[in-house]
Amino acid sequence: MESKQATGELYDFISNLKQRNLQLHTGKNKPVPNRQSLAYADALLRPSYMRENLEPLPAQIVVIGPTQAGKSTIVNSLLDTEAARASPLAGFTRHAQGFTTQEITDALSAKIQSLLPDWKAVSPAQLNNEELNTFSLAQIQTNYFTNNKFMIWDTPDFDSVNSRDYRATAPVMCAMADAIVLVVSKEKYADQSVWDTLDLISPIQRPLFIVINKTATDTTPIIKQAMQNKLDNSDIQYQDIFALPYQHQTTDKQPLSDSEEMRLLRQQIHNFIDQPFQITAPAILKRWLTKYWSDWTAPIRNEIDARQEWTEILVAQQKSALEQFDRDYLQDPHYSETQKKAILRLLELLEIPGVAGGLKTIRQIVTWPARKLGGLIKDQTRFKDDKKEADQETVFLEEACHHYLINLQNQIMQHSENQWWKNIDHELQHHKSELEKQISSAIQKHQQAFEPEIELAANKLYEYLTEHPVTLNSLRTARISADAGAVLLAIKTGGLSLHDLALAPAFVAITSFLAEGAVGQHMRTIEAELKKKQLASVQEHVFKNSLMKNLLELADRLPKDGLYGFTKTELESAEAALEKLNG
Repeated sequence: MESKQATGELYDFISNLKQRNLQLHTGKNKPVPNRQSLAYADALLRPSYMRENLEPLPAQIVVIGPTQAGKSTIVNSLLDTEAARASPLAGFTRHAQGFTTQEITDALSAKIQSLLPDWKAVSPAQLNNEELNTFSLAQIQTNYFTNNKFMIWDTPDFDSVNSRDYRATAPVMCAMADAIVLVVSKEKYADQSVWDTLDLISPIQRPLFIVINKTATDTTPIIKQAMQNKLDNSDIQYQDIFALPYQHQTTDKQPLSDSEEMRLLRQQIHNFIDQPFQITAPAILKRWLTKYWSDWTAPIRNEIDARQEWTEILVAQQKSALEQFDRDYLQDPHYSETQKKAILRLLELLEIPGVAGGLKTIRQIVTWPARKLGGLIKDQTRFKDDKKEADQETVFLEEACHHYLINLQNQIMQHSENQWWKNIDHELQHHKSELEKQISSAIQKHQQAFEPEIELAANKLYEYLTEHPVTLNSLRTARISADAGAVLLAIKTGGLSLHDLALAPAFVAITSFLAEGAVGQHMRTIEAELKKKQLASVQEHVFKNSLMKNLLELADRLPKDGLYGFTKTELESAEAALEKLNG
């Protein structure tokens, strides 16, 4: 049961891979990579997956060979009838054509069609060179194999210039074969295309008969011996080798179908006809699939590796941006906005008579506003709100995100020849405006989410001061109250930015006071905790849950134009299924 389920998973994966491979490479005036091996794999897995629906199926005898080898002539000679159309023209046969003495019922047609789902069954008269994705079945009369259920297939060549569009036919037919007859001529038996085909199909261990056609009597032993040596040296198993003479060398009394070699070939094929339809043993199938697996999946792995590298780049850029924010903003004494906001809240908590209400107003004005930011990163401009410049943290985060995207673009340019990177580049440019808006929103969310931490820091300072009443009373002196009043006056007369507030006498006095002695030590501890939380908040809201999340989703939604488009999970699942294919 486990092996059957594994076969089904592999069949789905290989079928999808085969179709995607064709879609990506067809029409580019170049051979489709792995076309024959993927077609063969797909066809081998299909009967294993559909076994229950195929029995009983007539024995399938498949005749293959290079162009002008005489395949159709051999088919006719085996059957002793003019079933297949033979021609001296190269590449004349371009469709798979099946011949049987059985009645071609709907049930039989359906079984054959299930094994050849990429092609359409038509009558022999409807076969034409404009529609190569067709095959035909024909009932014939013959003096041979009369009491047996069989089907003999004539197939197209696999080596002619025009065979690019149908070259995978032979491997597909071999996958459903109970026995294979390879027909070669004395001129073609050593051709590389012949041995490439044998190398592809022979590991499945179907009974293989070698027919050397069009031989001269005096050279027959030499050619047969040369063929045998080559087969043995290539470790290709076969049943027997037959050498057939030129047809014109035979007399009218002994046609080719009655020659001694043909009778021997027919007799040996006869021995396989009554055997059950062959389903490739899982262990054999696994070995064969493993042989080609790395070649098939290499482009998929390249895409998965690109996706993984994209993730690693995003992580590295996030780390760099956070380090920059920490170094140039949080640790820079000139930009201690967070501390100033905490101190401002502390002034309010101190409840200085006649000043507390005004200080609350100041805090509302100078703390991070829940305002709508627009055009983030566009032309590196800074958003203005009621003529007030954006706070320094927003400026730094804008710059950090801007550099983040620039660095991503530079990384993409280093992979400009890779299709996956071309696609991510296109998507990044297409969604740039949307990303900028999302960054703007993320900065606001971070600042709103972080305000309670500022409140908490101010409360901690206040609690510490209440535990030290002498220090607390010192903060409520008349001078500080007067200075705070002056701050309120500045607010009423012209507005006050946080930068302006930092220069106000009251604020300078309080900041200096809090930096001294035990109070200063406690304040620095609170400030360090606050910065740590602020960095974590930026990481979570601006990068992890916004910029990085959106860029990862951009890769997940990447259009499949020019890509195989398989996920890492799909590949791992297929490889796990291959591992389980043990029978």
